[in-house]
Amino acid sequence: MTNSFTYINDQLCVDGHPLEDIANTHGTPTYVYSAPRIRQNYTALNEALTKAMPRHKITLCYATKANSHIAVIKLLGDLGAGADVVSGGELFRSIKAGIPGTKIVFSGVGKTVDEIKLALTHDILQINVESIPELDRINDIAKDMGKKANIGIRINPDVAGGAHDKIATGRKDDKFGIDYDHALDAYQHAARLEHINISGISVHIGSQILITDPFRKAFEKTARFIDTLNDNGIILENIDLGGGMGITYIDETPLDPIAFAKMVKETIGRFDAHIIFEPGRAFTGDAGVLLAKVQYLKTTPSGKNFVILDTGMGDLMRPALYGSKHPVLPCMRHGQDHRPHSTYDIVGPICESSDIFQKNVEDYILHTDDNVAIMVSGAYGMSMASNYNTRPQPMEILCDNDHVTVISPRKSFDELIAHETIPDWV
Repeated sequence: MTNSFTYINDQLCVDGHPLEDIANTHGTPTYVYSAPRIRQNYTALNEALTKAMPRHKITLCYATKANSHIAVIKLLGDLGAGADVVSGGELFRSIKAGIPGTKIVFSGVGKTVDEIKLALTHDILQINVESIPELDRINDIAKDMGKKANIGIRINPDVAGGAHDKIATGRKDDKFGIDYDHALDAYQHAARLEHINISGISVHIGSQILITDPFRKAFEKTARFIDTLNDNGIILENIDLGGGMGITYIDETPLDPIAFAKMVKETIGRFDAHIIFEPGRAFTGDAGVLLAKVQYLKTTPSGKNFVILDTGMGDLMRPALYGSKHPVLPCMRHGQDHRPHSTYDIVGPICESSDIFQKNVEDYILHTDDNVAIMVSGAYGMSMASNYNTRPQPMEILCDNDHVTVISPRKSFDELIAHETIPDWV
């Protein structure tokens, strides 16, 4: 548990507010985020980097895909963060949250014409280009708009990173970036395009990385490539080093911000450039929980025990998609001297066998109607949620000192189908 989520007199609290009270007042499923924890996470990394490299301009562009609520984006923006976006919708959200275009980078392999136009309309800091066809498309659109597009080319360093195959993005056969051995050709091509301004470079090798070694390998290759660009007369303003810093879910040891900053200085610090990072999960992951209620306790004839919640993979996809593990804790402990005599699986109500949060649990006794908190759910929780099985998505609440504020209400069934129509011919 983080210091924002702690037990006080056997009640699990967020910054002093009992989650049991929040669940009983607002219902479940509900996401609850801690503003103080988000600030702590941002400040720790920002201070480590600025202390290690005081002469560099450094911008932490929050990867909005982790948790794209405009209140969360604004909270980080007020601290000085920019935004890393991967869609026109995330760009729209970031602008609405008050992030200036000059602090936004646009990543992703499949940018559409409309998304590129939106980026150019807001004169964003950098579009991270991931293919030659995309580069040519940006040039054509910029020409039509009478603009010059600020671009960085995302190189693929062929370095494995990420805690799961599905979140590793820097290997040669991944869809991301331009192959390291062909990246110089891409930059030289970009230099010949009239409506392209080469502003930087981008590299991002994956997510939930817990050791510095993959970063060091990728950054060292990036540094050697920047030397090659300099030798060819291409001088960069921005060096975007991506994100991917891992956090603690169960018992992982996260990256130390100070050690990470030291490694960045050793590999990239010799360049006189604006250094950009794209943390997402590192800011919001351990700052959120998903509240749920126990609906049933079920035992099969074979002796298998289940705790069935009112939330499932439609609300928190990570366990089903990645096999990830999130601690599930009771909002009120019934006393730790009453240990269960058997294990149980904690599951959701979705009609899929993959709808499982934890298997073989024996830490706590749970009863029907108990409220529980699925921990470390502030990243890739609500941003990946759906209305599968026509279940309304969770409410979202942001807590900050005395404030416990609903930032996204739960939709009614009528609201879920409000934009659906039945054709006259049906």
